[in-house]
Amino acid sequence: MAMTFALTMTRCSGWPGISHGVSGTGSAELKLSTGDIATGPIDMKLFRGAGTSDAPIISMRIDAHPVHGVMSAYLGALFAGDYIVDFHTTDTKTRAPCDGRQTFRVVASETLSVSVSLACS
Repeated sequence: MAMTFALTMTRCSGWPGISHGVSGTGSAELKLSTGDIATGPIDMKLFRGAGTSDAPIISMRIDAHPVHGVMSAYLGALFAGDYIVDFHTTDTKTRAPCDGRQTFRVVASETLSVSVSLACS
């Protein structure tokens, strides 16, 4: 079963890393593969730059359970540059923590496809 949700940030202002209608911005289509994991709510954090020591520019909980497959999110109007996206959830069957992380670079006027897989410990 696949579940799709959309998150569009094209009208937001005042968040570092996010702009609306300004040249020099691009977008990313995130694809999160949950495989056989019976997910609970999924926490997503998006960081601008090469590290995660600063506060995320987007932090949200996605009520997406139970999901088995691939979820998609569209993030628009991101300033060109480096980003890190983190996902965290718990397998509702095994109670194991599950995480996925991917780094990517946004290029102005382009949409990048970013794939992330969850792995449980």
